[in-house]
Amino acid sequence: TSLLKQMLELNIAGYGNDVAADALQHDPVMKQVHGTTDLAPQTTISRFLSALTCDDVLHLNRLILTLALDYIRTNHIDTVMLDV
Repeated sequence: TSLLKQMLELNIAGYGNDVAADALQHDPVMKQVHGTTDLAPQTTISRFLSALTCDDVLHLNRLILTLALDYIRTNHIDTVMLDV
């Protein structure tokens, strides 16, 4: 789960692929956000991504959608902007 968390944090920070992981592995802000000084290198993240199955991705997408909808409902958000 920590690899998944690190991948999500990289994406939230605007890094759309695993290549940035090596540079950000030593970034003090990313270490603080992630809550550890031991971040995964690009090769580890690449192996993790390669091991995902289509079902894994489908379940992850459903989970993200569920979490987003729960957040929207809980915070009474009536407008959502998607940056595609």
